[in-house]
Amino acid sequence: MGISQRSTAKASAWEQSGRDPKLLETDRVELFKMDAWIRSESGAQDVDSDDCVDFVHATIKAFGDFNNYWSVSDQQASCLRCGREERLRDIWWCADCDAAYCTCCVDSFPFIGRKKSRSDSCGGDLYCEPPYQDW
Repeated sequence: MGISQRSTAKASAWEQSGRDPKLLETDRVELFKMDAWIRSESGAQDVDSDDCVDFVHATIKAFGDFNNYWSVSDQQASCLRCGREERLRDIWWCADCDAAYCTCCVDSFPFIGRKKSRSDSCGGDLYCEPPYQDW
């Protein structure tokens, strides 16, 4: 299950529970990927409802300090293709299979699909952390 499906499922469960704070995301890396996905061009087109956006925003706010949440972006991840280590904020993720790619390797993937986005071999859209914008 990719980030799009995971985000939607978690947001739906949260909404159906009456927005129970116990159901907010606790894994900062997963939250980082959700936030990057909903703010990416592909993600913005795929997010089915405001529930997913509200879920991510509520979870970030629940951390109590945006800098505490944002510090996760300095963690390292390895590129699936070449093994190069990059910070999470510089990694490109596949929305379907969660594969991680460095900025050098992502250029080798073609632009395809209705959204004219890059896609890896599984066919999932590639996305990265867009520049932070206040919501």
